[in-house]
Amino acid sequence: MNTPIRDGQSKIIGYHEKWSDKREILRDKNGKRLGVFEIDTRVTRDAAGKIVGCGENQLLRLLQ
Repeated sequence: MNTPIRDGQSKIIGYHEKWSDKREILRDKNGKRLGVFEIDTRVTRDAAGKIVGCGENQLLRLLQ
C-alpha cells in the first residue's frame, strides 16, 4: 500500500510503501525509489544500496 507523505502545505513529496513483512520503501513524488528499510536487520539503505543508518527507520532522511 502506498501512503502519501505530505509537506506543510499538503503537497505530496513522496510515498511510503510496505513492500513485504521485512521491507519498507520510500519513493519520491514521481515514483522513483529513494531507499529501503530492512525491518529484520534494522538497516536503512539508499537507492544505490549504501547504508545510511542502523537501528530505527531513517527513510525520511532521504527526502529532500
